[in-house]
Amino acid sequence: MKFDELYKRVYLNEQEEEAPEEEAPEEAGNESTEANPEDFQGDVEPMPVPAPAATETAAAPSGLTLLDYTNKLDELAELLLNTDGDCLQKLVVSLEKPNTPFQGISGKSAEIVRTAVAINDLSGRLKMYIISSARG
Repeated sequence: MKFDELYKRVYLNEQEEEAPEEEAPEEAGNESTEANPEDFQGDVEPMPVPAPAATETAAAPSGLTLLDYTNKLDELAELLLNTDGDCLQKLVVSLEKPNTPFQGISGKSAEIVRTAVAINDLSGRLKMYIISSARG
């Protein structure tokens, strides 16, 4: 047997058997190659949504609300600088005596005033958030 005959019988016959049948040009247009969303339903879970942020009514781990903290800030500012009664600023001024360990402490009086004003400002800003959240 010659090589050409063997080649035609074995190799070409095997190639014809293994080759997929090609679609006719008119049949090829019937199937769409575009993805259809309906084919993928249930394959992917939706993206998780973050939980909503806590509001002023939500209690902190200690059980205090934002309003409770603003009230505590007001109390602290009053302890630092109270024009009607006892406060840290008046105590610092009264401790100022020459030749004592507290000599020069009255210079901190201005820092106490600045701190009290800053605390009052912070408390006021937080209260504005509480008021605006109540309006909805």
